[in-house]
Amino acid sequence: MKRIRSHNGFSLVELLVVISIIALLVSFSIISFNSSRLRSRDSQRVAYVDQINTALELYYTHNGIYPTLITAGQALVVNGITYLTSVPSNPSPRTDGTCHNTDFLYSTSANNTSYTLVFCLGNATGNYSAGQMACSNGNCTPYSQPDYRVGLTNEWIADSGITSSGGLVSSWVDSIGSVAATQGTDAQKPTITGTISGYNYVLFDGNRYLTFSTLTTASTYTVFIVYKSDDPGNSGHLDMMLAGNVQGLFATAQPNGWSYGEFDAGATHIRAVTYSAGDITNWHIRVFQPTHLFSNGTEATYISSGNLSAMALNRIGVRQDTTAQTFIGKIADIRIYNTVLSPTDRATVENFLNYKYQIY
Repeated sequence: MKRIRSHNGFSLVELLVVISIIALLVSFSIISFNSSRLRSRDSQRVAYVDQINTALELYYTHNGIYPTLITAGQALVVNGITYLTSVPSNPSPRTDGTCHNTDFLYSTSANNTSYTLVFCLGNATGNYSAGQMACSNGNCTPYSQPDYRVGLTNEWIADSGITSSGGLVSSWVDSIGSVAATQGTDAQKPTITGTISGYNYVLFDGNRYLTFSTLTTASTYTVFIVYKSDDPGNSGHLDMMLAGNVQGLFATAQPNGWSYGEFDAGATHIRAVTYSAGDITNWHIRVFQPTHLFSNGTEATYISSGNLSAMALNRIGVRQDTTAQTFIGKIADIRIYNTVLSPTDRATVENFLNYKYQIY
């Protein structure tokens, strides 16, 4: 007599096989969907770039120069002619492929007779390669954002060289001269908890600072600092970002009516820029030279009482004696050069930092 086998359901092995197949199919679907969305964003980027290039060339035909500035979301209108009803912005998320979290970057030559429009693609699209691309007067080619590093002696980058625990920074080592700015007391350690355009910054709250062995700059120096001041101006003192022997570079001194500048060893301002509300609401790329100050690519109008010679620096975020003039704000990048950079070389560094951090 034959025994009849009962089939009341799937065995555990059969269920596991089915579940695995379903999971695999779902994974393929998600990958395909994400790839499709990435290609769609890249196609949108190319369409936007072509739109901007066409508008710029028409602008040049009518005016003989290219516009000094174009701003995402704003119209490009001159003499009653609308070239763009709204300047396109890079679609989000922007970190496709090897791309950074940055918008399209537009810049012009000194006389506005040429321009560069930098963008990035996650994948090759149409006639455009994957990665960074740059259009100059309508012609687009692969691109690498130039930098200028001749004479660069020290650079503290918050995205590297940081030793921290629980967000408290105990050491920040500069990537060029290997100078370590340190803090051993937890209550005085700055923190690293946020980013700007995908890059870390170090946060100082007025009670935290870093110390390093005295570093003497050349009398011909150029210092770049990427920072944002958070001091509402109620503290009544200077916010020293980089200092030593009661001299150095300050971020804001609102009660004095200054936004940023340089101090000498006698605690006397050498050069200071008049305060404005934007000084505590925006990020800045500020450049300090013995006879000049620059903010976001433009030379500032400043009060001057002389020229600052070589600085003996040993603090980030406070003056030398650490008792006052503490900095309240965020610092992403500090660069020190041992030479006064030419306008062209200074602009190259400013453009590089602006492309990286998207300040202005």
